[in-house]
Amino acid sequence: MVQTRSSSILSDDYLQLTPVGKEQDQTVFERAYPHRLPPFEVAAAFKNEHRILTYLNGRGAPYLHAPELNTRDAKVLLRTQCRIPLTELSPLQLSLCQRLKIAVSMARALCAIHERDVLHLALRPATFLFSADFEHAVLLDFCSARHVPKSITGLTGFRPVMANSHFLAPEQGYQFSHTLDRRTDLYGFGCVLYWLFCGETPFHGLTDDNAIGYAQIAQPLMIDIKPGVSEEPDDRIEKIITALSAVLSALLEKEPSNRYQSCPGMLADLQALLAYKSEQGTFSIRGQDRSDCLYIPQRLYGRTVETQSLMQAFQRVAKGPSEAFLIAGYSGVGKSALVNEVRLPVLQSNGVFVTGKFDQYRGSTPYSAIKQAFSHFIRTLLALPDIEVEKWRDRLEIAVKPNAQVLIDILPDLGYLLGPQPEPVPLGAEEQQNRFNRVFLQFVRVICTAHKPLVVFIDDLQWADLASINLLRMLMMDTENRYCLLLGAYRDNEVDDRHPFSRILQDLKVEQNR
Repeated sequence: MVQTRSSSILSDDYLQLTPVGKEQDQTVFERAYPHRLPPFEVAAAFKNEHRILTYLNGRGAPYLHAPELNTRDAKVLLRTQCRIPLTELSPLQLSLCQRLKIAVSMARALCAIHERDVLHLALRPATFLFSADFEHAVLLDFCSARHVPKSITGLTGFRPVMANSHFLAPEQGYQFSHTLDRRTDLYGFGCVLYWLFCGETPFHGLTDDNAIGYAQIAQPLMIDIKPGVSEEPDDRIEKIITALSAVLSALLEKEPSNRYQSCPGMLADLQALLAYKSEQGTFSIRGQDRSDCLYIPQRLYGRTVETQSLMQAFQRVAKGPSEAFLIAGYSGVGKSALVNEVRLPVLQSNGVFVTGKFDQYRGSTPYSAIKQAFSHFIRTLLALPDIEVEKWRDRLEIAVKPNAQVLIDILPDLGYLLGPQPEPVPLGAEEQQNRFNRVFLQFVRVICTAHKPLVVFIDDLQWADLASINLLRMLMMDTENRYCLLLGAYRDNEVDDRHPFSRILQDLKVEQNR
């Protein structure tokens, strides 16, 4: 069908596969793991992959050639009739129908593992292997895979260690609050199809993981399906491209509830497109897209007014003076869920959303939630391109020198950005606290910009330590700060007139009445 480049080793950054023998019409491969990964990560990946492959027993995946678990050399022997890697193909050298045939084979493999309640969670072109006629495909690299029975409504979100950010779903990033399920794989599969039909990876111009993750959450992906280089577009090809664009759009929806809900529904559309004739007329998608799993929508109902109030506050701070919002209520009424409802709109509006949470059993640790939130922001800065990091380093040094070390003591990640700093001049306890408060306010003022307004959400304020309460009070009352929305949530039934946090509430009431 197609010509491929010969290679004795099939690999990407995380998958190393070497043919080591034959058994009848099947090839035996040795699957090794990257040496640069820490030994404990390799051991965990090896055991997880061995367990999943044993459970799948050749359904959508290779067979284990040596079923016994050998933890000493962390190598897996795989056996399959498939031996052509997807990464060895040049997609745009193939006709549209050839690529559709490949897509159908890949979708069958994904359906096979989903039928066994296995989520892959790290799909990418390197994870697909084909038979010589491209009628069959198997999936590789189950290091991050999970067995999730249909009785479980979702898997707690995590980012796979061995994965390519260009092919991860929004809910697999640090900024998106959503459980993982079969629809997570459907997004990743959509990214693979994007590569296959458009000839490039999604958001191919980005190289930083954080930037790619942000784009997957907040930026639309332009779908431009290209016919093969030697293919003359005709009416049938144009109709297939239009319908295929709709299929990719449905797979690549940011919100899981808007995507395809099942792999068989997506497979049915791809098969229908492969058999499509121009005289059939308009092609409609998702006619057989019905899920056999219960997905509980992770959205709020009856909170439209409150959500709009938060977004209006964000829109105001994006134009100027900072604001603070406090949300009160009993445990479990949905305070955190309300704030998380605006996380995605904030990111899509080019804002930055960071969060921290006070812990009931860490009340003696000063600034714990503040450290969580702003350390998250600093790590985001460190992931930027070098020229951007330099700009931020210069801005921050101007703002916090010569007292940067007092911030680094609380935010160690800041030390990676600014480098070694002189020790601060010794002062009395009260003067030290005043100096820290002043430097922290200067720090916040410089990181909040009109280009990227900052939203800081601090949860469970009823458990905040006194130092944190005083610092947050100063931040809320800082009239010089701009482009910052400070959101706080607390249990009002646990805050009485004697609680230190009540002082903030009293000050805000006075400010509102002015």
